[in-house]
Amino acid sequence: MFNHTRKYPVGIQTFSEIRLAIMEKDYGRDETEVSPGMRLAGLIQRAWQKTGRQTVVIIDEYDAPLLNGIP
Repeated sequence: MFNHTRKYPVGIQTFSEIRLAIMEKDYGRDETEVSPGMRLAGLIQRAWQKTGRQTVVIIDEYDAPLLNGIP
């Protein structure tokens, strides 16, 4: 289903937001990160800082809209 007031199909955006929220429970969230892409970038940075290890993110075609918002 496509919501014309949003840039992405509702189902994809909702799923991505749910997954981000789950990971943000472990790694935190900066309230200035408003778009899904900014939230993902922040999660990558915080995961690296928290663990001291490089972060690997695998993104399939359904999550690809997240890449559009990464600064």
